[in-house]
Amino acid sequence: MASTNKPLLANPDLLAAALEYAQKGKAVFPCKPGAKTPLTLHGFKDATTDEAQIRKWWTENPQAWIGMPTGKASGIVVLDIDIKNGAKGNESLAALEAQHGKLPQTMCQRTQSGGWHYFFKNPSDVKLKNSTSKLGNGIDVRANGGYIILRIYP
Repeated sequence: MASTNKPLLANPDLLAAALEYAQKGKAVFPCKPGAKTPLTLHGFKDATTDEAQIRKWWTENPQAWIGMPTGKASGIVVLDIDIKNGAKGNESLAALEAQHGKLPQTMCQRTQSGGWHYFFKNPSDVKLKNSTSKLGNGIDVRANGGYIILRIYP
């Protein structure tokens, strides 16, 4: 699926972006830039939409990447297509689509490493868990118990 790879948010300022996600009802938390490691004690479990807490976190860590929990916590499941470290997520996805049909139209974002995140509504009647390469080499599922880094720029 092609993407225009436009910014998900209008403002590239990380604090402003974190606040904008929170205003849209998406709980966020700060992560170490480049490492994706949560900067809070309980990681994605600390995610919040509370403006004061978000301002505190990003004032202390102005370059922090924006993490968002997946699964029930956000109502979103993410198909993570990796192409780094020898992963062949694009090829695996193409093979799955040839066998089962194209993915439905959905929002997607380019990842820092050049892969893709495809966003889907978390089904309320199915308990989805994280998985790594179970669907194919380089295809991960981010669901209950997981998180992703939200990209705010192309």
